[in-house]
Amino acid sequence: MHRIAVTVVALLLVPSWWSAAAPAKHWQEVRSTAAGFAVLFPGKPKLVLTPVANAHGAVEHSWRLDISDHETYELAVTIYPGATFPPPTIAFYDRLLDGYAASSQTHLRTRRMIAVDGHPAVEAFFDGDHDFHHLIDILVVGDRLYIVASGGSGAYERNADALKFHRSFRLLGS
Repeated sequence: MHRIAVTVVALLLVPSWWSAAAPAKHWQEVRSTAAGFAVLFPGKPKLVLTPVANAHGAVEHSWRLDISDHETYELAVTIYPGATFPPPTIAFYDRLLDGYAASSQTHLRTRRMIAVDGHPAVEAFFDGDHDFHHLIDILVVGDRLYIVASGGSGAYERNADALKFHRSFRLLGS
């Protein structure tokens, strides 16, 4: 027992610069002309296509990258062929935020209107279980619903990588 305590104390005294650094992120642009966007991911995401039930041919394209159990990045674009959304209002975005909170089992902390390439969008911050937080941007343009989402722990609303990911999102051809 004494040996374990000494080991623990010795480990606490190791200078922080001796500890292993987090692996460097290799930021790369993901661009889809078909979905109409470009964004920087801190690694190579996986693409998944999912038909949307009862949505007359709508398909969700989702690019996702899980760095660890405590850091994730995702961009989802749902394309509704032949549909055109009306200009979105805060009430419209609030309904989408309510749906996000229910499906992710999180609680909305803050939300604010922002602009993405001149289009009205909403940015929201959600709190989940076990100190895991979500930062999301939702944007509706034409027949597309874009959701830029990232999640992590700690003071996530100030996380430089999350902010870089969200701020890098842009529409192509807008």
